[in-house]
Amino acid sequence: MTPRADPAGDRGDAAPADQRSGRRHRRRRRMSGIALAMSAMCEQAQVPFISTEGAAGIVSPVAQHRWSFKSTVDDDLAIERLAIS
Repeated sequence: MTPRADPAGDRGDAAPADQRSGRRHRRRRRMSGIALAMSAMCEQAQVPFISTEGAAGIVSPVAQHRWSFKSTVDDDLAIERLAIS
């Protein structure tokens, strides 16, 4: 029996946990890519952009991202904290 995909593109519990987490990871990278593109557009239009993604490139270098802000910690800081604990 083939699992039916839901509108969000996840297969729910039909796929093993490691496959589901891999899909979430790929989706997360796409969201950071979208935030990076939005940041560039907002910089050009000089409109504030507040991102909920963790990619450091959204706000750095600061001189080039004066209108971009981030509400989360950087991905590398989160990974570092996980590695320490």
